[in-house]
Amino acid sequence: MLKLVINSPKGGVGKTTIATNAALLLAAEGKKVLVLKLSSSSRILQHIENKQKENPDLYGSIEIADENKFDPEEFQGLPTSFPGMGKFDVAVADTDDKWEILEKLVDKKGKGWRVIAPIVPGDSEAMEAIPDELKIIVTQSQIKGFPLKLTIVPNRCGEKKDVEEDIEMVKNKLQQTGLLGKLSSYYLPYVENMSLPDFLENDDFYTNLKLILSKECEIKI
Repeated sequence: MLKLVINSPKGGVGKTTIATNAALLLAAEGKKVLVLKLSSSSRILQHIENKQKENPDLYGSIEIADENKFDPEEFQGLPTSFPGMGKFDVAVADTDDKWEILEKLVDKKGKGWRVIAPIVPGDSEAMEAIPDELKIIVTQSQIKGFPLKLTIVPNRCGEKKDVEEDIEMVKNKLQQTGLLGKLSSYYLPYVENMSLPDFLENDDFYTNLKLILSKECEIKI
């Protein structure tokens, strides 16, 4: 089973948006998906259940595990095992921005997770905090001998400036912190007047998320 965690050390950058839509897209493509709700404030449970009610045939293969299904200590970070994990193709973990999640990624128990880290060019705080803190984690993973499988994905591109300008801004910042090699070849566009989780109805968002999952995260779709 492939394990995918959506995490950035900054709130409001689209972790739940990406986790929800990734789970829906993978289920629509025939994957058995386990969604791990590891953020107490996340509404991914409601988002997924609403879509399952609308289209049970398309999204019925998604199961959700929340804090009630984990040992309290396990729930503070990335669990090492999941309920019925052997029957799923992909686990998608929606997390908050607690440091404990990132710390779990650089020890032996966290080995094997693939990370999508959203960054929003129009959020000046995110542009400062995310690369600087991810650099610490990447360095720790290299020192400990557990190289982090990390993909930094520009999100909500085109919200305030041209997409090309947004991408260039992210490139420059990641180059400064030595993380340019972690930048995704694809971005997620700003989707105007759409409420979660209907982003997949936007052709550019759907296409680019599918490319990120297949090309960057090596999920066969």
